[in-house]
Amino acid sequence: MNAVFKFIIAIIAIALLGVGLAYVVPSFLGVESFGGLVGGSVALIKIDGAISVSGGISLNTLSTSASSNDIVAYLERAEKTSSISAVVLEINSPGGGAVAGMEIAQKIKSMDIPVIAWIRETGTSAAYIIASACNAIVAHDFSLVGNLGTTMSYISFGHALDDYNITYNRITSGVYKDIGSPYKEATDEELEMLQKIVNEINEGALEFVRENRHQILDWDDVITAKIYTGKEALEAGLVDYLGTKDVLTDVVKNITGLSSVSYISLAQQIDLWSLLTG
Repeated sequence: MNAVFKFIIAIIAIALLGVGLAYVVPSFLGVESFGGLVGGSVALIKIDGAISVSGGISLNTLSTSASSNDIVAYLERAEKTSSISAVVLEINSPGGGAVAGMEIAQKIKSMDIPVIAWIRETGTSAAYIIASACNAIVAHDFSLVGNLGTTMSYISFGHALDDYNITYNRITSGVYKDIGSPYKEATDEELEMLQKIVNEINEGALEFVRENRHQILDWDDVITAKIYTGKEALEAGLVDYLGTKDVLTDVVKNITGLSSVSYISLAQQIDLWSLLTG
């Protein structure tokens, strides 16, 4: 009896080892394993928090940021996996860096499989730019959507230094090297230069959205950087559907032609070094 019990334990251990290797080895080699899933699987990728190139978690602010490097890698992985029929981007982000947002959006535009944006609480600024590149956008009635615009603001307390008889010793290699320094008042020329940069980035981003979202009815309203509720966004043409995950699933089925949908979550990676160093 003891020998039979040991034999059964050994068989179970071998089976578990085999399952473990089936997942660990492909991941170690850089290949995602989905355990033999058949077509009808949909990759669920989260864009949570502010969007930046590197992403991570800051212990200083206790806030998370989504990495465009990671998200683009997830999109590429999903695209190369034959069992994945579509991608859903679960968005809960106020936006972030223009470069990071455009990296994700431009990758979406090149995808061979459909990508659906699912805006949860917030999908504004760069996050909405990403959503605009998708085949369809689903939001909730109370989601916050839009806020398309560019900002480059900083605090200046040069006059406060004067009040306390503190001197800012300016030593630079070029006349614009310390542009944006909080220790001095910006000159008119510097403000004009910064405004030009903001305008250039903004015009490029808005044109990208305009090309993607022909459904938008009042473009003059959108370019004010207005924030819409989901219900308002639907009426303005910024989103396509309102509802919860059930509506999302119906949209996925309509776009892909699938009779059933199985979501496979690809979670954001956390950089331990970034977590520890902030």
